[in-house]
Amino acid sequence: MKRYLLTAVIIGFSLLAACKQNSGDASRDRDVQKSAEIKLPGDIKPGVETICIWDQAVLRSIPSREKGKFLASISLGETVIWLGESTIDSTDQNLEYHKIKLSDGKEGWTLAYSLVRGARAAAITQKSYVHQRPDMLTVTDKIFEPMDMIAISKIDSDWLEVVGNQRKKSGWIQNNGVSFQEADVAVAILATKALREADPDKRRQLLTGIAENPALSNSVFMAGLRAMLSPTPSLEEELEGLEPPIDSGEQYPDDPGN
Repeated sequence: MKRYLLTAVIIGFSLLAACKQNSGDASRDRDVQKSAEIKLPGDIKPGVETICIWDQAVLRSIPSREKGKFLASISLGETVIWLGESTIDSTDQNLEYHKIKLSDGKEGWTLAYSLVRGARAAAITQKSYVHQRPDMLTVTDKIFEPMDMIAISKIDSDWLEVVGNQRKKSGWIQNNGVSFQEADVAVAILATKALREADPDKRRQLLTGIAENPALSNSVFMAGLRAMLSPTPSLEEELEGLEPPIDSGEQYPDDPGN
């Protein structure tokens, strides 16, 4: 039930954003790019850009949960560089690791499961059904909702091969509701995290911080976010009554506490 509540709020953001656009805003043709305009990092080779799809993924000094020193945590949607090295830890469930470099130059090892090499981060702006292949007849019952963060790894005409948060959903979607804009990706990730905050006051504080951040003001989601934070009784009740969603129970195997 709580997961559906989060989904409803996220959809509400997208709808509110669309409704709040005035004639001046409508002239902005920047929220969706055609496939021909989308550029992926290229072949999977040393130096290729890589997207983290697991929030708080762990960077370690060596590829071992037991012996590797904790160096840093990596955020969902963060872009890192694969340095061309991968290895298997045969002593721990045959877990695969990639050696990567963060934007601050720090290098280390991270579980391959948390990364998508040669990909770009994007945000879903309208409901998108997942397909098994780039063919309308292969549709599944899986859906990406507005404000879901995805990593796009392949393009085929007007189709995108994508991987979702924690690899819970993956497949092909049509490119008719996806934004590559940095502000949109950031708002989608930050607002979704904020909505998981259990304390209503803290949750509002986090959402307000996002809404007031000038660097994010150009996001397609911003109008909906600000409307939700407006002091109208119905919106107040919606925000205060929101409970954090129940997690699927799946836990990242490289918990920084281990």
